[in-house]
Amino acid sequence: STSQPASAEAQAKELTGRMKTVLALDKAQEDRVMSINVVNQKLLQRIRQSNDQSIVASTKENYHKELKGVLSTDQFSKFRTSFPNL
Repeated sequence: STSQPASAEAQAKELTGRMKTVLALDKAQEDRVMSINVVNQKLLQRIRQSNDQSIVASTKENYHKELKGVLSTDQFSKFRTSFPNL
């Protein structure tokens, strides 16, 4: 049904596509960012379902730490300004 939220994979794919464009990711980066995004989207869905706000901050922190390992300094600061809600 249309009320079902998109799967974590679908959301991660869409997000990775936008990040690829905005941050000019190369293929290797894109693959790694996709993996990170899938894991993060699954966590976020679990948080939404359980409504466990206590792990939101640490989830975001870990997500940023993972991305920092893949992106250049410039790409990461661009990520922070272009995707402030992530």
